[in-house]
Amino acid sequence: MIIALAFLCSISHISASASDVKALPTIISFGGTGPVIIRVKGMRTEAKPGSILQYGSKIETGPDNSVTIQYPDGTLMAIHSGTIVEIKEQTQKMQWNEVHTGQIRALVNTEKIIKQAQKRPKFLIKTKSAVLGVRGTDFVVSVDPTGMNTKVHTLDGIVDVAPNEGSLLDGSAAEVKEGYSIEATEKGLTQAKAFDKDDFLKTVEDTPHIGDIPGGTGGKNRSGDSDKTSKKSEDRSRNTSDNNERDKNDKKESGEQRPADKRAEQSNRADKNQRKLDLLSFRIGAMFAFNSDAVARLTPYDTNGPIRAISLSWNPALPIPITGILWLKGHFGYSACRNGSLNNQLVVREAQLFLSATVMQRFFGEVGFGRQSWTHDGPRAGLFTFNAGFMFPQGDKKHLLNSVFIGRSLLLVEPRIEEFKVGIGVGF
Repeated sequence: MIIALAFLCSISHISASASDVKALPTIISFGGTGPVIIRVKGMRTEAKPGSILQYGSKIETGPDNSVTIQYPDGTLMAIHSGTIVEIKEQTQKMQWNEVHTGQIRALVNTEKIIKQAQKRPKFLIKTKSAVLGVRGTDFVVSVDPTGMNTKVHTLDGIVDVAPNEGSLLDGSAAEVKEGYSIEATEKGLTQAKAFDKDDFLKTVEDTPHIGDIPGGTGGKNRSGDSDKTSKKSEDRSRNTSDNNERDKNDKKESGEQRPADKRAEQSNRADKNQRKLDLLSFRIGAMFAFNSDAVARLTPYDTNGPIRAISLSWNPALPIPITGILWLKGHFGYSACRNGSLNNQLVVREAQLFLSATVMQRFFGEVGFGRQSWTHDGPRAGLFTFNAGFMFPQGDKKHLLNSVFIGRSLLLVEPRIEEFKVGIGVGF
């Protein structure tokens, strides 16, 4: 008897486990190339067709790939390139999802929703600026890189859009009907506007399996077309990789690119432009030399306070290969000091070599060592300098103004002379 009970319990446990697996979303197709990353409970794995998604999983697609997942009720969600989506836990029989950034297209199985039209929606999507309750079948959600701007395009049915969960569930959400779009920002919702579905779909990535929900009530899976749709789904499933490769080649030949591809290409071009040998780089700024007593002893002129000067320098830059962030920079310049002129020769000449590091292609710090000469009877000694600054994005074309900086130098004489510098960088 005990053995029989144990056997029955084990069968029950296995059945429950199998049921749990079936009740979880599953990845059913890929598009494009490159890995799709799944993060859950601190673990990182690469997705593949058939991967089971635990609730709480965060899915991250790359710049050249997409993935389609299927929920237990048959609902499909295509996650486009450059997108981060989190599959939330189900609460009160509502399936929550969060789109952090990027674009998704969903085809929701609304059979149960239609039967319970007056009750809470069963499929919800949350962003930083909006909450969506789905009563339609086919719709697209786009979130900008900041996460604060959300656009919703309804292709079939109705989608309820609200600025927060409370407004959605108390029935005060905006209804976005088929053929209309709405935008949500930090300031709230805009007025829903009509849009051309055919033109809009040309801008949306190919999404295999969308429109092929068994038992669906809208979108592409309509009565009379189910057999054709099913056959098309099988063909797409078999030929996904071939079709994506052909689409990619066709787009290259026709000169058309997806927005994500354009952004990636522009970023790569900008990075390459910023990592080339730069010979036409200059700096214009001001210099302040403190320790006036030391300056007075080392120069033939009386000083009342710090020395002030206007400086101009040539700063050629050579990228250090492989590192991606390090540069060798030259610095050859002149500073015309207060009361200085070509006649009294109160001019400072300096030459230095800098090691510079750039972070996030925006911020830089550099350390340099060289020599400074006061061209009259002043000091000629070593110079140690540290600069920090901000680089302006250059994109495909270089602009005249490329950076701002502040710095501190120490002239290695006795007594020491401190120099502070501030200025802008320009390039041609």
